Amino acid sequence: MADAASAHIIDLVSKVRARTTLKVVTLLRIVVYGLVVAIALITALVLIVLGVVRIWDAYLPLGPVGRRVWLGYVVVGGLLFLGGAALLGRHRTARR
Repeated sequence: MADAASAHIIDLVSKVRARTTLKVVTLLRIVVYGLVVAIALITALVLIVLGVVRIWDAYLPLGPVGRRVWLGYVVVGGLLFLGGAALLGRHRTARR
């Protein structure tokens, strides 16, 4: 009798665990891995922008050396701004 009651309680606990804890653990794994991927992508984007500005400064034969860097920042920043504005405009029209 005690063995049957114990087995019933163990089955009940395992069913509750399967319905709650495993789903929560899976959701938390998705959140954590998503954050890791997002941080890695942001880091990669920053490094790519820095690399483009460095290449701009080193290999484009433009004006005085001091102005070359600022021109690179303006061009890359302008391209990123236009890309963001295009995405924002696309997002606004998609919601309507």
